[in-house]
Amino acid sequence: MQRPELLAPAGNLDKLYSAAHFGADAIYVGLKKFSMRSFAGNFSLEELLVGTDYLHKLGKKIYVTVNVLPFDDEYPELKKTLGELGDIGVDAVIISDPGLLSLMPKNVETHLSTQCSVTNAAAANFWFSQGISQIVLARELSLERLKTVASGAKGRLEIFIHGAVCIAWSGRCLLSLYSVGRDPRRGECAQPCRWPYRLAIEEEKNPTKMRFLEEDGRGSYFFDADDLCLLPFLPELLPLNIASYKIEGRTRSTYYVGIISDVYNYAINLLLSGQNALFAAEMPRMLKELHTASKRELSSHFVGHEENLLSSYHLDGSRVGGDQLTAGRITGFRGRHIEVRITNTFVVGDELELCQPGLKRKRFIVNEIKNEEGFDINRAQGGHLVLLPMINGAELYDLIRKPLE
Repeated sequence: MQRPELLAPAGNLDKLYSAAHFGADAIYVGLKKFSMRSFAGNFSLEELLVGTDYLHKLGKKIYVTVNVLPFDDEYPELKKTLGELGDIGVDAVIISDPGLLSLMPKNVETHLSTQCSVTNAAAANFWFSQGISQIVLARELSLERLKTVASGAKGRLEIFIHGAVCIAWSGRCLLSLYSVGRDPRRGECAQPCRWPYRLAIEEEKNPTKMRFLEEDGRGSYFFDADDLCLLPFLPELLPLNIASYKIEGRTRSTYYVGIISDVYNYAINLLLSGQNALFAAEMPRMLKELHTASKRELSSHFVGHEENLLSSYHLDGSRVGGDQLTAGRITGFRGRHIEVRITNTFVVGDELELCQPGLKRKRFIVNEIKNEEGFDINRAQGGHLVLLPMINGAELYDLIRKPLE
């Protein structure tokens, strides 16, 4: 079995650093325009140059999503943008519009977005014949169909292994456009599938009187799919020699991209080193880690349910994600102290946990907090930079969180 590339998302430089630190082999990002996640923060060309240089020095890759469906009047700007990506030296551009193939720089690979819904080997081989280097398969494939495509495709394939799932076929949805005028095909999705809804029965003879179906105080979440999680299926996926395993989530937090990358990198390393028994024994701990960063419950969707998508829906709605556990991340060192950018409040006397690559976790008591100017304080509040006493073995971009119970 070859080692698959672990491909993680990044909506900004902090997330890029976190994903790389916790084991991602490649990072995919978006620009301020022409991305399917217009509200992810995204990268300016200057930031992209910084991120590209950083990853290349580590021997890692960077991909840029230019996967909107453009109009004719946008092609001149797209041509200029793609040329700039070639000058920066990114490793690949992910597209969904075949017209962009004629504009691609020769020094940059072209990857095909999941928006193109490749579900069979014949379609994959057609795209490879057109110059595509790597194809992100549609997410609507069972394990058996993944095996069939992988055995017949004559090029590199990529699959999603974790993250949010759209209720439409590979993201082809107009619900947002008709609800609030934001076009999902242009990266502007408002995610109305995540909203709570109320179902009501109207009395024909008394239209002003509505009878609402039973629901809780938050409403009913009829369209809100669980997050994808293929961690338990890695032993069956790895023999397929799929080139790249992709984590969804450019709009998710720095904590999310770090923890999710850490778990999957750790799991892949266990299996490739023949430690299948340890992989099985560690499964509860790894799933617990994934839950700390997920906004919803986890499901294997089509891969595990043989295309019965209804089994991955719950009417009790989205649960609260685990990002509230985050305390901060290490951004630097100052003398005998570490600099920590705070995410959630903690105080002197609290017990916290240092999270390091390889699922290494170390608990410690906060016995001192200094503000950025070096003065003692009792409380560290979100958004601020504070100094904590040096933790033995701490590294730049390690995460700090409240301990798991």
